[in-house]
Amino acid sequence: MFNSNDKYKQLTKNLFMLFIILQPFLDIYFFYVPPLSKMLSFSLPTIIRILFIFVIGLLFVYSQRNQKMNYFILGYGLILLVYFAAHIYNARHFYTFATNNLNFSVTGELFYLIRMVIPLAVILMSYKINISRKLFLRIIVALTILISGSIVVTDLLGFALASYGSNWINGNFFSWFDVNTGFTYWDTAAKSFFYYANAVSALELLLAPMLFYYMITNFNWKTVLLAGVHLWAMFILGTKTSTFGVMIALFGSLGIYLLFAIFQRKERLNPKILTVFGAFILLSGILLPYSPTLNRATVDSVVVSSREGSKKEAKKRDEALKKQFEAAAQGDRKDLAPIIKNNYTQYGLQSKFVEGGYSYKVDPQFWYNIMMNWNATDRASFRKLEQAQLVRIKQINNNPLDNWLGITYTRMNYAFNLERDFVSQWFSMGYIGVLLLVMPYVFLMLYGFYRILKDRRELLTYWHVTLLFGIVLILGISFYSGNVLDFLSESTILGFVEGHLLYSLRSGKRRNDSLDFNGSELDK
Repeated sequence: MFNSNDKYKQLTKNLFMLFIILQPFLDIYFFYVPPLSKMLSFSLPTIIRILFIFVIGLLFVYSQRNQKMNYFILGYGLILLVYFAAHIYNARHFYTFATNNLNFSVTGELFYLIRMVIPLAVILMSYKINISRKLFLRIIVALTILISGSIVVTDLLGFALASYGSNWINGNFFSWFDVNTGFTYWDTAAKSFFYYANAVSALELLLAPMLFYYMITNFNWKTVLLAGVHLWAMFILGTKTSTFGVMIALFGSLGIYLLFAIFQRKERLNPKILTVFGAFILLSGILLPYSPTLNRATVDSVVVSSREGSKKEAKKRDEALKKQFEAAAQGDRKDLAPIIKNNYTQYGLQSKFVEGGYSYKVDPQFWYNIMMNWNATDRASFRKLEQAQLVRIKQINNNPLDNWLGITYTRMNYAFNLERDFVSQWFSMGYIGVLLLVMPYVFLMLYGFYRILKDRRELLTYWHVTLLFGIVLILGISFYSGNVLDFLSESTILGFVEGHLLYSLRSGKRRNDSLDFNGSELDK
């Protein structure tokens, strides 16, 4: 018989698992574009998440009845409030060329703070709710079916959103191999109905090692098929993160399996598992030359070369433009703007940057410097352009406190969202904000390494190494390509995985981990 508190704990666990499973549905593209995006001031999925986590949080605190934990939550909350007050105070005293103050909003900042706290709450709940490994892996499998399954099926049907841009794909997987179509990665890379391909790619990368673990420890045709679909989906996504990431995950998972099977355990290598890994590696090698990812590298290289033209033409163009600027510089700063507008496309710059939030109208001198002093490769680098805008905004404000408290998320996002996690949050929240809201992911990863090495006789297990491998991959890729820590589906599931790692390391279940190919280890 359950007592009242046990019922609340079970209800909390059920709602929490439902919340995790719902994440892919809340990442659907149509939530973030009109008309749904215009229904409320903030996105509908984020509001749903906040309401969901608020209810689960109340049930969690009530059912746990842990005074020490409650003091921790209260103390952390107070520190966040003090930081937020200082962050807003600093943000109100900000100088910029933009007449709209770069769209700064106190409400927007508060909403962003809540968004950043949600995955941290998920870490705590995942740690305390005591989800078994068997149940955890079932959730991972469910997420894989929802995400990878939908990517493959919608691509084969030719009814999927393109990974690049907001259009529908023009060719499915089979069109990769037909050179007569003239399709590029813009036409063939697909993200199903998800909002952002890079974010989905990072999430798929996190899931990959755990999925290979599931295949190895519960080896049958169904788990092999599931792993194969996941591999296929990551190639279809067509981003560098997904294509090269899944190959790293594939080789890494094989390496971990070999190390534990040969050196840590006395069990013999399973030739069927090795055959499957060999087949996956062979298929990856066959698909890679035809993949949207490699097609992008080829197409972008041609575009950069064609936009730049010959060195002689580029030099002549630069000299003519310089004379125009020198003449315009004698007048008002705004006299420079028309020259930027009429010439930026010749330098391979895209309108979403030059005519975006931090446009040529706001700071024409900045864009002139980009055009005249950057080479064609750098001008084609989105991340360099994104970061240069933020550096310029900070430079104009010239306030050392911005390093510690940030220039605000709303300003950064209005100018252009930097696709490089940790650096992006440093610009928006400063060192203190990064320490409070971003570094916990890194600290937990480092704690995992520390505990495993410290108690390696008990904790250096195949399962723990697999979890850490997935966490290292997603945190590494978040720094390389961004779109993880500010995207709630990805950061929430990362929090779920890190919380489970913490639970597994600190629970009483230690050295029972083994490479059991009958799946019995999943009962733990």
